[in-house]
Amino acid sequence: MALICIMGSVARTVTDNFWFASERVRRMTGGDLRKIYYAVVYAIYALSVIILVISTVYKLAEPYHLSATGAALGLLALTLAPILQLVVSNRILPKPLRPGIVTNIILAVGVVYGFFNSRRDPSNVLQDNSLDCQRTYFP
Repeated sequence: MALICIMGSVARTVTDNFWFASERVRRMTGGDLRKIYYAVVYAIYALSVIILVISTVYKLAEPYHLSATGAALGLLALTLAPILQLVVSNRILPKPLRPGIVTNIILAVGVVYGFFNSRRDPSNVLQDNSLDCQRTYFP
């Protein structure tokens, strides 16, 4: 159930940011926010199913590796969210409602933090023998 909530949260965040950042997106959907939201939700689920099926059929990855990939994609989404939030908050909101310098600095730190964390090499985690599920749980 938590996975559904996370995917829905990501879809809401992406939808909100696209909706408020682009007049073109609002025109394309005819002013109906649901069209973007459900398109994003279906794209996320379709991509998840495609990755799962391909990796299972062609033995490309084990479930742990898929979880690690999902975590990396979640980090990517969390890295892009502050960028979109900075654009939306500082371009679209009227001057009296725009965030202060402290809020903008915190969002910028989030972008830098996400960028440097996304560049880390996760191979040391993936090759850790203590996480070998087959050896531990399936003798």
